[in-house]
Amino acid sequence: MRNESAASAHPGYTPPQATNLLYAGEHFDADNQNYNLRARWYNPLNGLFNRMDDHPGNMQDPQSLHKYLYCHANPVNAIDPTGMFSLVQMVNVSMIVGCLSAMIGGEIARIKSGTVEQIRSAQAKWFWRGFAAGAIVYGGIWASHSILVALFGTGAGFGNLQYAEEYGISSYRLLRNQIAGTGLNAHHIIPGRFDSLLGLNYNNMLCVAVDPIFEHPGFTSQWQNYIPYGTTNVTFQQIWMYAQRIYANYPALLEAAKAQLLNAGAKI
Repeated sequence: MRNESAASAHPGYTPPQATNLLYAGEHFDADNQNYNLRARWYNPLNGLFNRMDDHPGNMQDPQSLHKYLYCHANPVNAIDPTGMFSLVQMVNVSMIVGCLSAMIGGEIARIKSGTVEQIRSAQAKWFWRGFAAGAIVYGGIWASHSILVALFGTGAGFGNLQYAEEYGISSYRLLRNQIAGTGLNAHHIIPGRFDSLLGLNYNNMLCVAVDPIFEHPGFTSQWQNYIPYGTTNVTFQQIWMYAQRIYANYPALLEAAKAQLLNAGAKI
């Protein structure tokens, strides 16, 4: 459940005249009830940005494939000052690199028979060097992805699906709300009827937006052909084998299926 600031909890709220810098110190526009995060506008009422993220996301992190979600739906512990990626993500990477650098720097100082003070000084110096390097590397990776997306686009992972790229991959609960009124269907990448088998909540299973006439029946019929309704003796390995066949031309969906099976404890 998302925490919402006082500024966003009530529609029509007008921030005090003294300041319009509210959540995370960002500019809140009282007219459209959104935050201006430079690259995109953020709506705290639904936790979504107003347009798609240019970053393609990480296949090992399915939530990052969602094109509109703010900070993995975790605004309490993370912020996104650029409208592009979570600052917490970059800090975590930088902290890890910094700690590793501090360990190496301290060990070098110890080998050189340094005093305790010299070792601690070396650790502190190398921590901040590593922290800075981590931030630069993370930012460089993000920038590289953005350039590749600008040149080649992000749709290859979704094959010929018409709407999947626009809405990305997210839980059934989130996607259902996002596509409400559009006439689209939220397709469970791994059929929702396997929720008990996988030990997952139906509403939290990964989905993709599909056309209800041409796209959704195609996926549903394939799953039905491989694993008919009512089948009870289904294994993780069988689900993965059929997922590879069904999503052979949809790499993003296949990666999401794999991530979900691994999360459920499958050995594939």
